Amino acid sequence: MTSAADPFRIHAVLADDHPIVRAGLRSALETPALVDGLTLEVVAEAGDGLAAIGAVKRHRPHLLVLDVAMPHAGGVEVVIEVRRWSPQTRIVVFTGVTAPGLIADLIDSGIDGLFSKAADNAELFEKLPMILNGGRHIAAAFVEVLEGTSPRGSLTDRERQTLNMIIAGR
Repeated sequence: MTSAADPFRIHAVLADDHPIVRAGLRSALETPALVDGLTLEVVAEAGDGLAAIGAVKRHRPHLLVLDVAMPHAGGVEVVIEVRRWSPQTRIVVFTGVTAPGLIADLIDSGIDGLFSKAADNAELFEKLPMILNGGRHIAAAFVEVLEGTSPRGSLTDRERQTLNMIIAGR
């Protein structure tokens, strides 16, 4: 995945409600050759879910790095909107939330990668090229959480949206 302007530059949007997390991610992702020979450029940052959707609509990036617990729109809601407006954007969720239901909903919503904020960044940097080329990756910690839970009942899209709005405080 490359842009027409620069065939080797990957455009990314960072969405997290903590400015220090966005700054750290930007610094790490834009460090030359840190991500297996890829050149990443952060074209926008967002501090809430609605701003993340707007940034993706505006920039149509190759990559969205998304936190799930943000104001104004929750992670699953953002993923659904991003898929509608920019289906080619690869979505990587970077979160500290370990609730089995939310993890399952994120995976069901079509994310491309799920990484823990509690882990170091080596796994993210190792798996990002594969994700950008169409692969999917769920960190082992989240797989373990899901394996340790009983099967859940299916929620309707509206029920998931309502739940995400409650989580986001709306």
